[in-house]
Amino acid sequence: MSGQAKTGHKWRLRPASSNNRCMTFWRKPKQGGIDCKKNFIKLTKSTSRPSCRTTVCRHHLLKQRKSLLAQKMSCSSSQQLCTQYESLVEGYKMQVIKTRTEAEDSRVKIEELQKENQHLRKQVSEAEKTVRHCSRAAYGHHCTTSGITSKEQFPDLRSSEQELQESNKQLLNAERRLGHLNETIAELEAKLKQRELEAESRNERVHGLHDENRQLQLRLDTAQRQACEGEKEAAKKNATLEECRERLTERTKEVKELSQRMESGLAEARGEAEQLRERAMVKEKAAASQISELESELSRMRVVITSLRREKLDVERQLQSKLQDTRDRLEHAESTTRSLHSYVDFLKASYASVFGDIPVSQRARNRSFL
Repeated sequence: MSGQAKTGHKWRLRPASSNNRCMTFWRKPKQGGIDCKKNFIKLTKSTSRPSCRTTVCRHHLLKQRKSLLAQKMSCSSSQQLCTQYESLVEGYKMQVIKTRTEAEDSRVKIEELQKENQHLRKQVSEAEKTVRHCSRAAYGHHCTTSGITSKEQFPDLRSSEQELQESNKQLLNAERRLGHLNETIAELEAKLKQRELEAESRNERVHGLHDENRQLQLRLDTAQRQACEGEKEAAKKNATLEECRERLTERTKEVKELSQRMESGLAEARGEAEQLRERAMVKEKAAASQISELESELSRMRVVITSLRREKLDVERQLQSKLQDTRDRLEHAESTTRSLHSYVDFLKASYASVFGDIPVSQRARNRSFL
């Protein structure tokens, strides 16, 4: 309700002061029950909501608090995510270190096996050389002593053959061991490649987690800043809320005084409302009787209108039949006049041919007669 005074009614409202919006009222002379009732309803509406501004402040503060709680929850969740990502990063780092140590161990083993392989190859080559030397010596000795074929007479040849067999056995064992070593070296190299690939993938994961951790840290910093700003705003809003509460207490006191003053006006308004209800009931009864009369008259007029419509249709039908009869008669008269005109012309022609010329007066008489 505006602060201007509304004259011509029972209650007159004005603001109590320039700072507050509380309404004060005083009595005016009685001028009408309806105006009194309207102004009383307006007054109750205006005084029943004295703390609209404070409620708005409360809603705003509640919204601010909800937003702060949401920001705090997001900060805590982001901190938990950061700790989880840090633990994952540490685990991946430990796994990377473990794989690196395993790769180094496998490399050392491969180097040792390669060295052993080279040593075995050297032994094999030396054994092959000794075998070749023994075979050459045996063959030369056999050529020189072609006449003597018994082995008992040549102990050097027997010993050289035994050495040859032992060297062949050593050669076969060395080749087998060399094959096993090559297989183990190939397996270790494959494992080393797999471990290197796993280490690279884990390094990539660690880098990705570091990036995500940085982004989460930035988000956490921004959320903490927003939370600090929100706390400051909440402190300011709390101060304003305290002021609004003080004003609300003052307004409630004033409203109590107004309610006490309004009780007397409420009793008078109720009496006037009862009078208005009685008048309205009387008017409703009169209107109901008038409506019943009008409905009966309307039904009677509808019957009259239907009868008039029927008479109108009958008259139109009769007129149509009469019009058709007159048209037929007119056509018959026109046909008779045409036949008479043709007969008169025939008589004139025959008269002129029989009697000759006729005086002018006689022609005029004939025309007037026709």
